[in-house]
Amino acid sequence: MLRDMTVRGFSSRTHEAYIRQVVGLARHYRRSPDQLPADEVQAYLAHLYQARKRSWSTCAAAHTFGSSTT
Repeated sequence: MLRDMTVRGFSSRTHEAYIRQVVGLARHYRRSPDQLPADEVQAYLAHLYQARKRSWSTCAAAHTFGSSTT
């Protein structure tokens, strides 16, 4: 994940934000993101957007690397 962000030219602040999102996903399910099927990642995104009132950009950050681990 870190290598992918570096290759894409993401700033260190973006690295931190994306890592926070993936950690949140792992904590939510109490499993490593690479153990999660796509439907659970999508359910988490819906939870962030609807229940926790997160912005779409926050959800997109969680999706970008959360789904690439499956």
